[in-house]
Amino acid sequence: MKFAVAVVLAVAVCFVQGDLSPEQVEKVKQHHKECMQSSGITPELLAKTKKGEFPDNQKLKEHMFCFAQKADLMDAQGKIKKDVLLAKASTALGDRALAQKLIDECAVQKKDGPETAFQCVKCYYEKTPSHLSLV
Repeated sequence: MKFAVAVVLAVAVCFVQGDLSPEQVEKVKQHHKECMQSSGITPELLAKTKKGEFPDNQKLKEHMFCFAQKADLMDAQGKIKKDVLLAKASTALGDRALAQKLIDECAVQKKDGPETAFQCVKCYYEKTPSHLSLV
């Protein structure tokens, strides 16, 4: 499984596919496992995001927020770490200007961390030229 920013702008960006080392892939898998346990999300619901489906589901939002925190893209209060996000997205996309544009459009604070993570990932998915695997 390849991944680079999982939540990349977000998480949107929060979740972007790119080349990761085997160690990074394992870390991503571990983060998802831990977040699945804490959020209570089902694998089936999470799998929908790979197809571009983003149901308005609190467990999905909690999972994305959990992952964004573990990936150091958001803090515990739900604030997006735009500098970290830009660095990771630029690497994943291979284009700093595109990464900045996506961050400007998608990394927008919402009412709380879970909603912010969810909306960022959804926005990123909708605005990327080719849809990258989320999760």
